[in-house]
Amino acid sequence: MECRGGKVYEIQNVQDADQCSEACLAFRCVAVNVFQLGEYQFMCEILATVYGMIPAQGAACYTAI
Repeated sequence: MECRGGKVYEIQNVQDADQCSEACLAFRCVAVNVFQLGEYQFMCEILATVYGMIPAQGAACYTAI
């Protein structure tokens, strides 16, 4: 699933999940989308708002707690 919302930041070539978590905290996000671009290639989007979710191959949405 992919969250739909207002993207405030994007990280290409993610090395590990901590990069996405740290960016989420820095931008006070409500959700993070993680996309698998290749076998070992990932990117993440930091979202400030979420207005829905859609099915998406190779994507995962994580909401902030």
